[in-house]
Amino acid sequence: MSVRDWREHSAGWQTDYWLIGAIAVLMTLGLAMVASSSIAISEKRFGDDTHYFLRQLFSMGLGPWPPTSLFGCRCLFGENTVVNCLFWG
Repeated sequence: MSVRDWREHSAGWQTDYWLIGAIAVLMTLGLAMVASSSIAISEKRFGDDTHYFLRQLFSMGLGPWPPTSLFGCRCLFGENTVVNCLFWG
């Protein structure tokens, strides 16, 4: 199935708000765990108790960009290459 066929097929899908909510809860819990476990270490090493928390928050913000940009671009090697890059990358 090419990317064009996939986009046409998925155009009528609705957004799954339960899944988005579950992902948001898991990300929030992950951030809370990073913050609670690294406050003393980051205060000792960097003089800032939120260093690792901010790093994790920044990384979580950058996470969705590569797959989104890969899925939206046309590839010289064919449309299936982009899907394979997402699957194996």
